[in-house]
Amino acid sequence: MAKSKTLGVRKNENVDVLCYRFAALPTNEQIIQLNKTIGCCRYLWNRMLGDHNTLYQEIGVVPNNTPADYKSLEECLWLKEVDSLALANVQLNLNQAFQKFFNGEASHPRFKKKKVCKNSFTTNNVSGNVRMEGKGIRLPKLGILTLIRHRKVKAGGKLKSVTVCHEKDGKWYCSISFEYPKTEPVYPEPSEDMKHIGLDMSAPRLYVDSNGELADFEKPYKKLQEKLAREQRKLSHRQKDSKNYEKQLKVVARLHAKIKHQRKDRLHKLSEQLTREYDLISIEDLDMSALKQTLNLGKSYNGDSYPGILSIYKEYLKEKNPQKKKMTYDIFRQGLEIQDLDPITYQIIAKNKNSIGHWFPELTEAVKTQDFFKIPNTTIIQVPLPLLQLTKLDYMGLTKTSLEIADRFCEKAFSLDRQKEYFIKTGVFSSKYDFRNAHIQGAEEVRTIGEYLLFIHFQASSMAHFDLNGRNQPVIYGPGTTVEWVCREFIQDKEQNPCIYKGLPLHTEYRVFIDADKNDVIGIAPYWDPDTMKKRFGHESDKDSPHQIHDYIIYMAHENILMKRFDENKDSVVQHIKDMLPDLNLTGQWSLDVMQNGNDFYIIDMALAAESALKNYVPKGRLHPVKEDWIPELMKRDCYK
Repeated sequence: MAKSKTLGVRKNENVDVLCYRFAALPTNEQIIQLNKTIGCCRYLWNRMLGDHNTLYQEIGVVPNNTPADYKSLEECLWLKEVDSLALANVQLNLNQAFQKFFNGEASHPRFKKKKVCKNSFTTNNVSGNVRMEGKGIRLPKLGILTLIRHRKVKAGGKLKSVTVCHEKDGKWYCSISFEYPKTEPVYPEPSEDMKHIGLDMSAPRLYVDSNGELADFEKPYKKLQEKLAREQRKLSHRQKDSKNYEKQLKVVARLHAKIKHQRKDRLHKLSEQLTREYDLISIEDLDMSALKQTLNLGKSYNGDSYPGILSIYKEYLKEKNPQKKKMTYDIFRQGLEIQDLDPITYQIIAKNKNSIGHWFPELTEAVKTQDFFKIPNTTIIQVPLPLLQLTKLDYMGLTKTSLEIADRFCEKAFSLDRQKEYFIKTGVFSSKYDFRNAHIQGAEEVRTIGEYLLFIHFQASSMAHFDLNGRNQPVIYGPGTTVEWVCREFIQDKEQNPCIYKGLPLHTEYRVFIDADKNDVIGIAPYWDPDTMKKRFGHESDKDSPHQIHDYIIYMAHENILMKRFDENKDSVVQHIKDMLPDLNLTGQWSLDVMQNGNDFYIIDMALAAESALKNYVPKGRLHPVKEDWIPELMKRDCYK
């Protein structure tokens, strides 16, 4: 998330936009043309991105090419066979991707792989070239595409754009956008004749109403879970990229699509039923202070994410084969970060020992017994489940209302002063590599601190998605496994250190590895380890980016000062840690991060030693694996019997 938050603002505030999504029934000839258009759009994206990267690296100039420039090339004449506006939208999307990159909202645009990226294209209505006709819609170079129009289109709208999408299950869909004159909602005056109902969340059946009735909502995933698991096992046994693999992949995709469509269909029917039967519907106004406490759970839950997550965890506990055991554990940890939340999944995530609530209170008490180390003034909150669920959604798709709710909640929960500066993070993850999102300064940034925390948590959870948005990236789990958000005082730099990562001062930092059971220090490492930093800046795929080059130069110029301070003070830091350990009421092995600021030494973070970076500084044989327990103790209450 960048400091400027303008991308999500609609350009024309004087209109309302409605989108309709219809299933499409293209003919065989139309399927060929649709696939050709999607392929041309993907080719143009990769070609324009490649030319941009090449020219910038070689001569430092960014090209201003258009699709027309490529269609005139001898080797690209076939681009003229598809809709020109679909190609024009590729250029617009690429420009927007670069804008987000330069604003710090996303990584550098990546090339799109044929079997990974989303198969879709967007065209626009210009002079009536796109219009509704008969049972379908007329599109350039395609003719009339038949639609299954399961609902009426509101009259009086102006058709603006159409996105055609080919889903993994083989079906085609059209998303049609209309603009309407803006109208203000009209609410009827309350009266005794109005039919009124109240709804309260119910994990088993979606909601319970004020009459004590549960919603008629069975979880589709639960019904098809066994069949889906069976088909996914078959897929895992197929040779990747073979014909049998592709065939089985479609079977799995169709099952996922069936679950999604059944869920959406039932939700739409329930919402329509409620709006037809009642004039006024009230939703529970959640108590903020109560939501900050640990959730009390009901006796039974019939759906949600936790059955699948716990089933995989059970397989992990039973598995004897080391390789399969590791793979099963990875799937379990990945599931904690990418699955939707329910109250039990929430409590499973809360069991993560790395999260700050598990160690910060004990660390604070230990620090009080000595006068060498300091701890920044810190506030920790447990994020309410409905708010935390927003981090599972695409941040850029969140509504203005959702962001405003997050902002108001966080400003009140953290008791913020808009005139002060703060450092923010989740319970386990900070936006260190883009420090602008971690350092909050100025009244407007403090007011919108909830948006920053939503983005940071979304960013952390996104690391667990394989090939997110078509990018070839590894799965990283852990950064999103927390139900806590943290806000602490920002420590002003006394030493005037240079900055990397868009604003992070290069303080000398010490990572100290301890064994709390034996009250012993088992290793110490420079946080800015020279080998690690030089590899990060000089040998990763983004080493030629301006930011990386800048940070590499800054680090190399400051390396001797960092290491000199480290060597001068490491023995003193180790001794003071040893003196404090008898008062640290924790078990197991941990890493402590100590930041030096002039003559002050702040303990700013902790983590399980076995899961920490730089653990190679611990002598061989002294580091022990972590004994984990992910099963929460559920508290009972009488409700929704």
